[in-house]
Amino acid sequence: MPTQTPPDAAAIDAIRQHGHELADRLCTLANAVTQAVADGDDGQTEALSLFSWYRGDLLPQFRATEATVYARGREREATALLVQALTSDHVQMKELFEELDSVDDSGRAAALAGAAKAVYAAHLAKESDLLLPALAKAGVAMAELVSDRPELAGGARKQAPPKPQTVTAPDGSAPTIAAISGTEELDVRALSHQARHGVILGKMKALTETGSLVLINDHDPLPLKYQAEAMWPDQFAWTYLDEGPVEWRVSIARV
Repeated sequence: MPTQTPPDAAAIDAIRQHGHELADRLCTLANAVTQAVADGDDGQTEALSLFSWYRGDLLPQFRATEATVYARGREREATALLVQALTSDHVQMKELFEELDSVDDSGRAAALAGAAKAVYAAHLAKESDLLLPALAKAGVAMAELVSDRPELAGGARKQAPPKPQTVTAPDGSAPTIAAISGTEELDVRALSHQARHGVILGKMKALTETGSLVLINDHDPLPLKYQAEAMWPDQFAWTYLDEGPVEWRVSIARV
C-alpha cells in the first residue's frame, strides 16, 4: 500500500488551508450582498464585487484543480464518481455566478449569493474530507502537483518568462505605439500580471476607428474591462470570441 510522504501531507494541508481561505472570503462577500439588500439597498455594488472575486480568484482555482487533482482522481475507479460530482459542483457554481452577474432583482441577488456560499461549503467538505485523502492513500504525488501548479495552495501561477526585448526609437528615446487601423492580436499570457494592463491599455489607446485588438489571455479580462471603462467611458466595445476555460479571446474596438 502506498505510503503518504511528509511533503505530500504538507501539500494536502496547504490545499485544504487555501480552500478554507477561499470559503471565508466567499462568505464575507456573500454576506455583504445579503446585508446590503436587508438594509434596503439594491446590493449591485456588493454583487459586482462578489462576481469579480469569483472570476479573479475562485474560477482560476477551479481550473487548476480540474487540470491536476481531479485529473488524477478520474484515472482511478475509486474516485472517478466523486470527481464527477465535484466537477458538477463547479458547473453549478458557474451558473450561479453568471446569473448573479446579470440579475437586476435585489432579492434574487441575495438568494444567489447565499446559494453560492452553501454550494461551495458542501463542495469543499467533499474535496477536503473525501477526495484528497483518497488520492493520498492511492499514492498520488500531491507535492508534485502543488509544485507544478502553486495556485492550488494559494501561490502565484507560474508564468513563462517573457522574451527579452530592447526596442528604441532612432534617437534613443522610447518609441510610441503605432496606430492600429487593422486587426492586431495581442497575446499577453507570457507577460507578468503586473505588466499586462499597461501593455493592453497602451494598445487600446493606439486603436483607430477602423482598428481592432484581439486580446488573448489565460483568464477573463473582466477587471481590465472595468478599468478601461472607468478611464474611457463608452469609447470601446468588447466582444468575447472564446471564453476559456484555457484561453480567452476578446475583440476590442472603438465605438
